[in-house]
Amino acid sequence: MINHNRLQEDYFLGIDLGTGSLKIVLIDRSGHILERVKTGYPTYSPQNGWAQQNPEDWSKALQTAIQTLWKRTKIVPEQICCIGFCGAAHIPVLLDQHYQPVYPAILWNDCRSIREVDELEKMFGNHIIRRTSNKTGCAWTLPQLLWLRNNVPESLDKTVSFLTAKDYLIFLLTGQHGCDTGSATATLMYDFQIGEWAEELIELTGLSKTVFPPVFESNHLIGTTNNESIQFGLVPDIPVVLGCLDSVAEMIAVNALRENEYLIRLGTAGAVLNIRQDNSYNSGLLTYPFPYGGLSIKQAGTNSCGRSLDWIQEIFSVTPEEMNRVSEIDAGSEGLFFHPFLQGERTPYQNPLLRGSFIGMTSRHRREHFLRSVLEGISYSLRDCLESMTDGKKPLTSIPVVGGGVCCKNWLSILANILGCSLIPMENQDSTLGAAILAKMTTETKKCSDSPKQNSIQHCPVHPDWKQFEIYNNYFEQYQQIAQYLNKIYEPN
Repeated sequence: MINHNRLQEDYFLGIDLGTGSLKIVLIDRSGHILERVKTGYPTYSPQNGWAQQNPEDWSKALQTAIQTLWKRTKIVPEQICCIGFCGAAHIPVLLDQHYQPVYPAILWNDCRSIREVDELEKMFGNHIIRRTSNKTGCAWTLPQLLWLRNNVPESLDKTVSFLTAKDYLIFLLTGQHGCDTGSATATLMYDFQIGEWAEELIELTGLSKTVFPPVFESNHLIGTTNNESIQFGLVPDIPVVLGCLDSVAEMIAVNALRENEYLIRLGTAGAVLNIRQDNSYNSGLLTYPFPYGGLSIKQAGTNSCGRSLDWIQEIFSVTPEEMNRVSEIDAGSEGLFFHPFLQGERTPYQNPLLRGSFIGMTSRHRREHFLRSVLEGISYSLRDCLESMTDGKKPLTSIPVVGGGVCCKNWLSILANILGCSLIPMENQDSTLGAAILAKMTTETKKCSDSPKQNSIQHCPVHPDWKQFEIYNNYFEQYQQIAQYLNKIYEPN
């Protein structure tokens, strides 16, 4: 039961459970951001190609982030009207009869289920596409569960409840089980066009359909915080909105809610997002339901976007001054190419075994060349994504950009020159803000069909240098030729 007096409070929390960190934003009724908090947690790789996390680390991060938030502001938890959630896709949490995780959460960039993907593709490929509007791959939950059935069967035997990552945190705060349509679709076991779990796909895992939670729209008020939430720094009776995938929240944050609107994400993983009326499968693209107007989100993704930049800066111990000096290097890094396939690749290759490379090294190349070539390589990869999305149609004139990469001006300049379109950096309009806006909208309108109204924010676009665009066109052809060759070398058997 919602305490309607609580709905009169003036502040909203948005919580984003991302691949590398948990982020919180506090906003007021006017949509102004009052504070942000970010807390990281480790990813474990016990074997090559594996990527997993401990759900306990997420709960610790949530506790730390909330308590840090109160220390930084004069706001107290009693003043929170509502909490909204979003999170990364394809991350399952399996709970036993005591609601404890039975196995680490396998991430979307984990590649251990290659064999299971191959078997699913051969036996059920077309059926999966018809049912889920997506093609199977290592990122999806279904092959991850089949891997567990084949290799750690006791984990599934102990499972009495299945939740996705963000919904696990919601369960900790409210005691309620639920899943939004987008997160359910990301399991590859949910038919969002019909609105039901695909029982015949669930049966492949050996789990019962009763293990899976009920599915609701993103604006569903799943419940209120309970007494257990006190340990996280909250108070009971705060309404909690079920929320959505981080990609949906990003669209909400920038007010991109209509058909044919685009968005680029420069995060740990990179993506080009597009809203369409077409809910069917499109080759090479991911399809998720969008909570407005019966639309869907199409996504073309590159696995190691910001991750590649973090990696090169870590191994080179890069200083901010060195990053600034990449602008002194000519476009194309004097023939040095970087392919950002550190964790396999999605668009356009769909190859979890694909591996990265530096190619074209000479004695002239210095640290700054390598840094610039990484920025160029991940920008080429995003151009691959964009071209897969636009299918050779007229190039876009401008695209909004979100994610941590918008703070890197050199990267934005290089990306604009490689894509040949203006970029509109949305520095503060990220998925966390989208989750908070969704919470605010839900308590104010109770109608998911209503479009969120936001204050107009002026952003300074980054325009392409057309001479550099022509230079990069030639380099991009070489980048693609090398990538196709690498794809053949690392082609799955």
